[in-house]
Amino acid sequence: MMLEGAVLNQLQKVLTQRVEEKIPLAYLLNEAWFGGLPFYVNDKVIIPRSPIAELIKNHFMALLKSDPKMILDLCCGSGCIGLASLMEFPSAKVVLADLSEDALQVVAVNIEKHHLNRRSLIKQSDLFEGLKGLEGSFDLIISNPPYVGEKEYESLPEEYKHEPSMALISEQNGLKLPIEILKQAADYLSEDGMLILGGG
Repeated sequence: MMLEGAVLNQLQKVLTQRVEEKIPLAYLLNEAWFGGLPFYVNDKVIIPRSPIAELIKNHFMALLKSDPKMILDLCCGSGCIGLASLMEFPSAKVVLADLSEDALQVVAVNIEKHHLNRRSLIKQSDLFEGLKGLEGSFDLIISNPPYVGEKEYESLPEEYKHEPSMALISEQNGLKLPIEILKQAADYLSEDGMLILGGG
């Protein structure tokens, strides 16, 4: 099969960006898969790769007493964790929260992509700061927050340097933000609520 000139040129451009500039393929294609679902991504969000996907596909087996009605995806990035959870729990609603306005624009694209507008709410929030009034609301809080220390970040492969540093770096050797979430999460969980805190 012969490729047309324009297609061949575009392919060459993508190959050059991937090989020479080390730009992740997900950014070049504006697509990444998570939990068996395609999500729009750009360089304003980290590329989905959390092992939480396996928990979602297994309905958080043995972790939840019942299917959640209200889910919080905190530090949501592209929104893949929260939106994939909605696919598995058809009666649930989700709040997708992130500090980055750019990330929340990506979330909006993915909500539309998967036709989840009626079950999704976007909130700009510095951890729980923008979620006042929602205390005790969530049956499930899922978060894959920044967890990389500054020194560790410098040693990461070049591909990671194309991702937004604010989505990766956390002070105190990567522990500051996870610890803050652990301190505050109980206030926002329902009586039988569960916190799932990822790091990958």
